[in-house]
Amino acid sequence: MKIEDKKQKRFHSTKNTQMAAGLSAIGIPFYKELPFQKTKYIDKREVITWHFEQNGNGYLTKDLIDWWYSDAWFKENYPKHPWALIISALLTKEYLVAKIKEEPAYIQVAKRNKYWYVHEGSDMHKKLSSK
Repeated sequence: MKIEDKKQKRFHSTKNTQMAAGLSAIGIPFYKELPFQKTKYIDKREVITWHFEQNGNGYLTKDLIDWWYSDAWFKENYPKHPWALIISALLTKEYLVAKIKEEPAYIQVAKRNKYWYVHEGSDMHKKLSSK
């Protein structure tokens, strides 16, 4: 067996799917031998762990992971660094999705060839829907 064969294969892992998407977007390759691992637990939880090579596209994976969690690094590097832009985009998407879920939708209600747009669950929605 060659010495290289005895070396332990090294990779970086994360359970954070947003970060995994960011690492992939910036050019960090998935670990070829095991890109991800899906684990199902007795309590029915399912956890995905993403595995990445140690570097790629001129970046060290460890640095990118550290920067993901560093508010100071983000403040210093946004908007000039591509990783800061990726972080911002991914976290902003989550914020926007949460905001949409908080807001009531407008419902189109039709009565006798007339249309109303009212907030879902509002008194007007209930009134128009009950007639």
